[in-house]
Amino acid sequence: MRRLLFTAILLLTVGSVRAAETITVKYLSAENVYLNAGEADGLWVGARLVLSGKDGPKAEIEVVYVAAHSASCEFVSGAGLIKVGDKVSLKSVPPAADTIETTDTVVVSAPKTEIMAAPSPPESKPKTIRQPLTGSIAFDFYHWNDQSIANLDFTQATTRLTLKARRLWGKQITLAIRGRGRFDQRQRDYSTGVGRNDWQNRLWEFSLSYEEPSSPVHFYAGRILPRMTGSIGYLDGLLVDGSLTPRLRAGLFVGSYPGWMYDNRRLALTKTGGYLSYRKGEYTTQFFEQNIGIVGEYHNADVSREYLALQGRFTRGNSWGFSNTGEIDINRSWRKERSGKTIELTNMYLTSWYRPVSGVRLSLSYDNRTNYWTYDNRTVADSLFDDNLRQGIRLQTDLSLPARIYSSISFGYRDRAGDPNSSKSYSVRLQRGNVIVRGLSLSTQYAAFDNSTNRGYNYTLRAGGYIRTRYNLNIAYGRYAYRDFTGIKNQNSWIELYSRADFSRRYWLGLRVQMNSGDDIKGYQLQTEFGHRF
Repeated sequence: MRRLLFTAILLLTVGSVRAAETITVKYLSAENVYLNAGEADGLWVGARLVLSGKDGPKAEIEVVYVAAHSASCEFVSGAGLIKVGDKVSLKSVPPAADTIETTDTVVVSAPKTEIMAAPSPPESKPKTIRQPLTGSIAFDFYHWNDQSIANLDFTQATTRLTLKARRLWGKQITLAIRGRGRFDQRQRDYSTGVGRNDWQNRLWEFSLSYEEPSSPVHFYAGRILPRMTGSIGYLDGLLVDGSLTPRLRAGLFVGSYPGWMYDNRRLALTKTGGYLSYRKGEYTTQFFEQNIGIVGEYHNADVSREYLALQGRFTRGNSWGFSNTGEIDINRSWRKERSGKTIELTNMYLTSWYRPVSGVRLSLSYDNRTNYWTYDNRTVADSLFDDNLRQGIRLQTDLSLPARIYSSISFGYRDRAGDPNSSKSYSVRLQRGNVIVRGLSLSTQYAAFDNSTNRGYNYTLRAGGYIRTRYNLNIAYGRYAYRDFTGIKNQNSWIELYSRADFSRRYWLGLRVQMNSGDDIKGYQLQTEFGHRF
């Protein structure tokens, strides 16, 4: 605990937030835009970012998933006009509890998860409303041709659907659907019990939500993902959220663990709880947010898990800040007997950042995780469960240099109870945009690791960019080598070609081919995708 307290104090004294002008696009998939910034950098689900042009915004994107230092976005407008390396800037600020609006620019593509809408434009400008129906459908085909002795060929066909129908019955009621159908086919049955043919269908979201700005109470029903208590995960049930004061909100939820389509094994696991959310300040100057939730999971009449969920952040403009995520288990009944503790810190993630000058960002993060008892693992032997504390620290420096040069250097250290040696990792990344011609970028990354069982390195070289803004072409080469604990050295390499074309901002077509060779893997991968936005 002394080490944890010392680390926490250290984290709170070092920090900064990534300035909007340094948020860049690091990767593009068939449907999503991936950024080099996340929750620890001031982003949140529902945040709007824009790519500016000479005559105003060229494209607008919205965050649908956020991690500590990365975010996934979907297009709101200008699909196909964003390319890797582009800088985007925040358009919206975190909405206050009683000032959430639902009017914004016209949407031409689909959000993927529940979205917290941005504040409305100034009243001097005419307001526009979102399209009542948005979404996308995509068809994906993947094939792995295994040319090793094992001959484990694998084929996968996937269909993905996202849909949002807004303003149902003339009210601020939204129907959201997000799911995936997947069929796997293998060369033969595996000895582990995995069959030759297998369906892996998922219905991630099927919900009705009511978010009337003038109403003090909002509700979400169906298969939902509560935002204020992210650690609860997906829930089949009901969430009611209300405003207690201009800065304080409260919510209650009840439901069951989602039974993914064709999988009802865990329907007996119910979840219930509530949360308080406090927000104060403005993102552009000083902003503070802290959410505290209490979650209970039960299997029929037996307790499975009860815990407190913490989630918050503080930012001081574009200068510095920190964020926290944690879980504190409350053990009673058989859980107290197995753990021997009433209160137990089972998960903690702290991160801080500091921006001393423009173009330089320093970050430091710390996390620890401890196994906790649930109904599913209550019969596991103590020797396989106890003493599994895992904690780590990561330092990273991001540089934005002249001539569209970006660099990142990081070091990670992780310790796990029972391992004879700690794990260390290092990485260096360098990217240059607009090489020779506009839109062409070159990047290279080198990473090394050393742990109890392996020691090795990998590096990647990548070149590519957009042709006429709508056609993307990339080629990459990578090499991976390691030596295991017996001293045997293994080497693997791959070369990849990726292409994507966007047609009329409504359709896209992607193709990826990767050739692999080496001691561990040999063969080629083929992946194609066709999608339509509506």
